[in-house]
Amino acid sequence: GPQLGRQRGPIGSGQGVLNPNNIASLTALAGVCLAVNERAAAAATISRALALAPDDANVHFLQGEVWREENRFDLAAESYRRAIETDDTLHNAFYKLGLCLMELGQREAALRLFRNAAALDPT
Repeated sequence: GPQLGRQRGPIGSGQGVLNPNNIASLTALAGVCLAVNERAAAAATISRALALAPDDANVHFLQGEVWREENRFDLAAESYRRAIETDDTLHNAFYKLGLCLMELGQREAALRLFRNAAALDPT
């Protein structure tokens, strides 16, 4: 049977479950990297994903997450805007863009975005 801890190859090598040319795999990996505070790995994965799919809303959202974690609220806001331009149903992108705008002192614009986010996902 399978052994615990057995290495199948480095992440992104094409071995195992990650397909380095699959956007869903790359966004999932970037999300995991962010969750465990591996921003450099997340940024590298997102760069690859952006090269493959420059109009993918989820990739732009994740890029915004990296920038926001680094307190680069201007760049994060730009990434969240790109995500919304591509998919205006991403309620989380509206919310995170609002958070960035609050940090940038744009309270009224942020409040409008929070209302948009709530309208898209009232839970």
